[in-house]
Amino acid sequence: MAGTMRDFAAFCDALPKDLKAAVNERKKVIALNIANDLTQTTPIDTGAAISNWKLSVGTPDLDVIAPHAPSNLGLLVGSESPGGPANAAVAMELARAAVAIAQYGETVYCSNGLDYIGLLNENGTSPQAAPGFVERAIIFARDLADRAKLTF
Repeated sequence: MAGTMRDFAAFCDALPKDLKAAVNERKKVIALNIANDLTQTTPIDTGAAISNWKLSVGTPDLDVIAPHAPSNLGLLVGSESPGGPANAAVAMELARAAVAIAQYGETVYCSNGLDYIGLLNENGTSPQAAPGFVERAIIFARDLADRAKLTF
């Protein structure tokens, strides 16, 4: 960096603010990637499991809601079901709105308050998807975080 000491001092003064903003934006991207992966890979029967993947700031949102686009066809994975894309689209729209308010230092939670989501994930109780779709989303997010290059 060529310049004067005054230029260097100005750069150093701006660095903490710029770094915090870059870290905060990266946090949002990772959270949205987790939510997107989960809404695309969660097995669907009625649409409730996909619709209840929610991002929130500060505390987990465990309130259970009805499916955004109810489906009773079942036996499909998120994006393959007639209601899957609609449920995923609304869930992601709400996730983007929720994460948009996150500030540096605030925790973003990805949660699903359905009482059976753990069994669906752990035991593979659905023929639509293999067990471990939550862990898969976390692994992809960790990989994304590991490859992150902050720009500011």
